[in-house]
Amino acid sequence: MKLIKRYAAHFVIGGTGYGIIELIWRKHTHWTMILAGGICFIIFSVIAEKLATKPLAIKAVLASLCITLIE
Repeated sequence: MKLIKRYAAHFVIGGTGYGIIELIWRKHTHWTMILAGGICFIIFSVIAEKLATKPLAIKAVLASLCITLIE
């Protein structure tokens, strides 16, 4: 249950953050981009947790690939 709450919080933070950034930058967004932002943020947290000892460059490349696939 704790994990679900954490992922739910990450989803809300990521989705809201991405939506706000897109509104500021492009002046509009679509609900699917908020969904994508939430999913990406959850994936980032999993990458950071599972690959904690790996170099940042590896985590960044993996996260970038995930973003590209989701968008």
